[in-house]
Amino acid sequence: MPTCAGPTSPKQLQRKICEACGQEFLCKSMAAGCWCEEINLTAAAREDISRHYRDCLCRNCLAPFTLRLEGYLDCAERQQ
Repeated sequence: MPTCAGPTSPKQLQRKICEACGQEFLCKSMAAGCWCEEINLTAAAREDISRHYRDCLCRNCLAPFTLRLEGYLDCAERQQ
């Protein structure tokens, strides 16, 4: 069951600042077809992200949290 709303409306688009790098990006988390839906995360990766960040991350900062099978490292491992 999809968690996003239907077609994108201006109310569904938000400009946000990435907590990890400080870059501004467009968040469409409440819209169908948001870019973040393309990034597959394990439950462990989601937990790691939520321990370190309270809001959305940009695509460049979220991408390294992909599936462990693709070489996912948690925040502590990435900082070493």
